[in-house]
Amino acid sequence: GEDAIEALAQIREAQLQHANALMVELSKPIKDAGLGCETTVTSDDRGIAHSIIDTAAKVGADCICMPTHGRSGMMHFLLGSVAERVARLSDIPVMLFRLPSEGEDLDRGEIT
Repeated sequence: GEDAIEALAQIREAQLQHANALMVELSKPIKDAGLGCETTVTSDDRGIAHSIIDTAAKVGADCICMPTHGRSGMMHFLLGSVAERVARLSDIPVMLFRLPSEGEDLDRGEIT
């Protein structure tokens, strides 16, 4: 009943606070390097990809830059790719990049 609704609202608020704190932490090196960086935490009932695209349009972003996990095969089929959906649906240019896995050196293409 009402207790469950209130509990869900509190969980959502805690998640938003955590997400905002994480974005501040992640954007610090970019800002420390003297680059412009704006972070926004939002949600959309249509899904993450639409939320990213709509937010980028609202702030007048020139480009959406986002990492991919580099999944392939069955994992990609089962989990999909938010980055791929953003790239397909966005009118704003999208730059995708893959983060190295733990122990992987992308500069040399070797696992260390």
